[in-house]
Amino acid sequence: SVHGGSTINTIAREGRVMMDKLAANDPALKKKRVIILGPLTLVLLGSAIGLAAWYLAIRGPVSVDLPAVTVTSLIPAESNVELYLTGKNSLILREEVQGQRAQAASTYAVARAGGGPIANIYPTEALEVDESTGNATSKTVVGLTRYLAALDLALPFDFRLALSDNFMFGLYEAPTPALFYIFTINSYERAGTTLSQSGSQVADTLFSPLVNNLDFSRQVRDLDFTPEVISNVDVMVMRTPEGEVIMLYAFLNDKTLVMTESEEAFEKILGLFRTP
Repeated sequence: SVHGGSTINTIAREGRVMMDKLAANDPALKKKRVIILGPLTLVLLGSAIGLAAWYLAIRGPVSVDLPAVTVTSLIPAESNVELYLTGKNSLILREEVQGQRAQAASTYAVARAGGGPIANIYPTEALEVDESTGNATSKTVVGLTRYLAALDLALPFDFRLALSDNFMFGLYEAPTPALFYIFTINSYERAGTTLSQSGSQVADTLFSPLVNNLDFSRQVRDLDFTPEVISNVDVMVMRTPEGEVIMLYAFLNDKTLVMTESEEAFEKILGLFRTP
């Protein structure tokens, strides 16, 4: 120790370190640790499983709903039907609308007093999507531009400029159902001029892909609109040679345009529009 420069305290510390290492490697000590920690781990694991089972049995799994989408419409509607656009091509979306229209024809065998109910078909798209499931975690209602693009409906340029992005698309649910649009107008003069020149083209673009009837499409393209008065409103009406209305449009004021398939649907919409 003298030659090595060590003190008695240094030698003692080194001895304690050596003895601690030997004690840590003692097989008997390791066996005691396994005997003590093994059952303790099993007890803790069993308790955790038991608590989880009790929690699920009493409360059940929690389901997280999407935040509610705020739905508004230009006129009151008896029901709201979502048309989810994200991840769907135009053919699928058109088929969904066609299905809604066909279902209305089979459901409402007798029209209700005051006309059939109005369904507001509001288009939505995802703001965020769960990458693992592909489901939307949040949604928003979209306007006319996104709706037209999703369903691949190309309106005449001048007519589209006359419309704002705020619109309503819906279904008059009756034995003879009718789709309808209510547009908010940016330019009354531009919209009126375009409809007087290309009204058949506008109607064919907006309705034919969703009605899915070759006779209807042919008639809309070939027939002309003529002026009439319905419920004290100037209306442009397209009738078959037999006198059946297949399309009409009217400006309810200088900011609101209605297009629909039937006179009954128009009268229902007009009544709701006039309701305070």
